[in-house]
Amino acid sequence: TCDDCGETISTEELPIADHNYESVVTPPAVGVQGYTTHTCSVCGDSYVDSYTDPLPEEVVLPSGNAELRIAGLTLALQSDLTMTIYVHKDAIAAGAYTNLRLEANIGNGIREVVVSEYTIYAKNYLALKIKGISPRLMNDNINLRLYGTYEGQEYMYEMDYKVADYCYTQLNDAAQPAKLKQVLVDLLYYGAAQQTYTAHNTQNLVTANLTAEQRDLASSYDLNLNNDFSFTDNTDTTTAAIVGATLILRESVLVTFYVSTEDLTGLTMKLAVDGKTYEIDAEDFTASGSYYVVEFNDLAARQMRSVITAELYRDGVLTSRTLTYSVQSYASGISTASGVNLYNVVQRMMYYGDSAKAYFS
Repeated sequence: TCDDCGETISTEELPIADHNYESVVTPPAVGVQGYTTHTCSVCGDSYVDSYTDPLPEEVVLPSGNAELRIAGLTLALQSDLTMTIYVHKDAIAAGAYTNLRLEANIGNGIREVVVSEYTIYAKNYLALKIKGISPRLMNDNINLRLYGTYEGQEYMYEMDYKVADYCYTQLNDAAQPAKLKQVLVDLLYYGAAQQTYTAHNTQNLVTANLTAEQRDLASSYDLNLNNDFSFTDNTDTTTAAIVGATLILRESVLVTFYVSTEDLTGLTMKLAVDGKTYEIDAEDFTASGSYYVVEFNDLAARQMRSVITAELYRDGVLTSRTLTYSVQSYASGISTASGVNLYNVVQRMMYYGDSAKAYFS
């Protein structure tokens, strides 16, 4: 365009630059949620996620400034659920607490996380993870106890929590995006279906407190499930074989492979999902009749339709056919003839997976 007369001679459409988000973590405070703000350095677009619960009221501590308390919790949305508990790192500073450990009583089973099993979050917090929480337990009370020893005396900080509370807090927050709310509603319906299927706490279904408006967010459409199960021959040397795969709906979604071999020496199963690879050594194979069972439960919720490839290697050399499988492969074979409650669990599981993929994409 001419600066003098304003005449436009030509136009050229320029490509839109990719977003480049930079993240800033705002830790929780007493009575105030923590959150992470993502801001694009290219266009200025921003969004907020990863909310953490407000800190509880201050408690009297026996060791000066060190804090023996749970500072916040978050939930990771996977095929099963992972709860992350945050503890201020001053709790293990010099002169503070020793022998720090966390106990979580979930579904009448106590799980313990010791302080050596943590990562640093936002520079100031220890992040302790409780993995493998089944959706059917979302409305069960989880008792959390944080223990630490100071000058020979053991102290304990205790709090109760429900996964459902986290979901309803986000659902009732007007600032949360609709897609996230749909994920949470689909998760709650998946949990309720599991409660019914396993006859667990059915008088207290996790969906009971949803409003009519929130219930309308639940997914409902033809899932069009595909069966990705297949074998591919790509080696002439076969000394072990993957003979099948299935899905087991227990505390987590377990993809289970069956291996036939007379010799486990040097054997490794290699799995690939969405560009990420996993290796499972023979020492983790479990004998079951004439086969060995290999279990895989590292799928995120958004990976219900992702194809898994499985191969066996002996001393680094491919020694089996390639098996392809997916969670939806299992789901595609379940109908009402398999049992109405099982059918409902599988349908709700896939809706949850689809909405999680739509949100996290």
